[in-house]
Amino acid sequence: LGNSLQARREDWARVQEDLLGLSSDTIKQAAEQMKAGVPMRDPIIVRLMENLRLISSFNPESFGQKLSMRHEILGQISRWGIPAWWVTINPSDLRNSIV
Repeated sequence: LGNSLQARREDWARVQEDLLGLSSDTIKQAAEQMKAGVPMRDPIIVRLMENLRLISSFNPESFGQKLSMRHEILGQISRWGIPAWWVTINPSDLRNSIV
């Protein structure tokens, strides 16, 4: 649905163990604590919040959108091949008042 989680390579084994050890009750308690503004008590939830990053491609100018656009470009390259030439739009140095 456009959302994914990202973890560093060195943290992946521990993150995987923590995710597999979660229960729905633990997640509900963590959500209630966050909603109430209470500091998180469960060390597994704290560790997951430190080691995971949520990536959402629906937020404009976010890391997720940049990653989504990069994947789209790489998909086009794998489908159609590497572009033979690039076009860069650049204002005229002689006639543009901004330059």
